[in-house]
Amino acid sequence: NGEFTSDDKTRDSVRDELSAIEMAQQSLTQDLALLFNQIRTLAFASRDGDLSRRIDTTPLKGDWVKLAQDVNTILDEAIGPVNAQAAVLQKMAEGTLTARITEDFRGDHNRIKSAVNRVADIALTAMTELDAMIQASREGDLGKRADVQRFVGDWRIIMTGVNTVLDEAIGPVNAQAAVLQKM
Repeated sequence: NGEFTSDDKTRDSVRDELSAIEMAQQSLTQDLALLFNQIRTLAFASRDGDLSRRIDTTPLKGDWVKLAQDVNTILDEAIGPVNAQAAVLQKMAEGTLTARITEDFRGDHNRIKSAVNRVADIALTAMTELDAMIQASREGDLGKRADVQRFVGDWRIIMTGVNTVLDEAIGPVNAQAAVLQKM
């Protein structure tokens, strides 16, 4: 018929729909602002070294809660291995060279776990070598030296240095003993 007339009922319906869209947009904007602020707070806490901070999901609703929980899960999965590594390194620093990371990790976390445990193995090997040298000297064997072939890199340098110090210290003693035997 081609007439563009509207009745009050249609106008009210359109107005109600526009109002509902505006309310939904305001709610979405508020939810995004809340989540954004939570994530920024989390980022600042992380920058300050507070790795225990998580997104507070209580003011969120709907799928925003799931998204925040997923972010929290990512953080938990990242910090768990870091805490395990820190605990073992702390024990080693306190002198417990038998400490190891025993938890199962995947990917990069497993690579770091292996490296930490390898350092612990090498430190324990060095301690074992030194203990064997001490025990041998108590039994009168002043010629016992560390097996430097068991070590690589700076560890080998350290153990070679220990052997050299012993050689330098024992050399004069052996020379004096030889003179005394000739007498």
